[in-house]
Amino acid sequence: MKPQISISKQLMAQYDLANTVQGGMAQGGAKAWQDKAGFHLELRTPGIPLEKIRIEAVNRRFVVYYMMEVLSGEVELPHYLVNLPLLPIVDVERIAAKVEEGQIHIFAPFNDWAKGSRIEIGLDG
Repeated sequence: MKPQISISKQLMAQYDLANTVQGGMAQGGAKAWQDKAGFHLELRTPGIPLEKIRIEAVNRRFVVYYMMEVLSGEVELPHYLVNLPLLPIVDVERIAAKVEEGQIHIFAPFNDWAKGSRIEIGLDG
């Protein structure tokens, strides 16, 4: 179990400065669009090993992140690449991700409610 360490905003600003001065990190990029089937997201993550990337739908949010070591590896902090609201029209169970040509491709399809579904609900009694 790693010790609980409190990290101040000032320390994180110093870490950010040191990271920039020491070469920083390659900037990735994201491209998003919507079509009639759902939402699409393409991510470029240069310098980040794909096995470190985490993609999650959590607490009505869609996040893509990786854990970055700080303080000589004593602490890991999430570095968010994408943090978006997860709309109710998305079929969370069918979100899929794949890697093609070094890019991460994520597809979040719409659920039946987004297609204008209608059901009749009968009365008991």
